[in-house]
Amino acid sequence: MEKVSTGVPRAAVRAPTKVELSVPPPVLEQVVAAGLTPAQAIKAGTGGAARILGGDKDLGTIEVGKLADLIILDADPLADIRNTRRIW
Repeated sequence: MEKVSTGVPRAAVRAPTKVELSVPPPVLEQVVAAGLTPAQAIKAGTGGAARILGGDKDLGTIEVGKLADLIILDADPLADIRNTRRIW
């Protein structure tokens, strides 16, 4: 694993070998189609999923001291959940 200096204390950064979402875009789209807002779907698929799996101490939200894999999107997923497919 290559170390990357970000200037952010206690942040774990790694170069991903592939992009993974805790909940894939098609599932997020189905959850929104079922009635959740995009924000609710994203929260359920990140922080909610980590809490259910017992990993919320270290994962699920972006906070000092937690581990995180971040992706950059080319469009706002809150405007359209399908934008979670637009990885930059």
